[in-house]
Amino acid sequence: MSKKDAAEKLKQAVEDVLQEVVKEDATERIPGMILDAGKLTTHKLPYKRSDLERIYPMLTFTPEETIPITLQGITYQLEADKPITVPSAIKDIYDNYRKSRRQSAGVLMTAYGPVNVQPGVGALEPEPTREV
Repeated sequence: MSKKDAAEKLKQAVEDVLQEVVKEDATERIPGMILDAGKLTTHKLPYKRSDLERIYPMLTFTPEETIPITLQGITYQLEADKPITVPSAIKDIYDNYRKSRRQSAGVLMTAYGPVNVQPGVGALEPEPTREV
């Protein structure tokens, strides 16, 4: 066997080993896992947009208001009245946000839509204002 053939065979063997290492490394490292546990360099493997889109089913909806929503450090900018396709977790966060806004003090949901309720309206009288 010539030196050239031996070098080519060695090169191919090294490439094969590297491919195996990369393949094993990719399957063992999942987003959110802790790396270097117990060391000063301990950190979590960060999520990427592609990770969220692989983990959660994608859905399309049209938000009613413009709002940024961040999940695992990845921000999706939702714009009012513009359809967007996002991971289902982003839609869940948006729905919970909208629900909490509707249930917040001063907003009453009726069959006709949200109604703002001003302080002092109802059975209790507002405090009298004093003239200056």
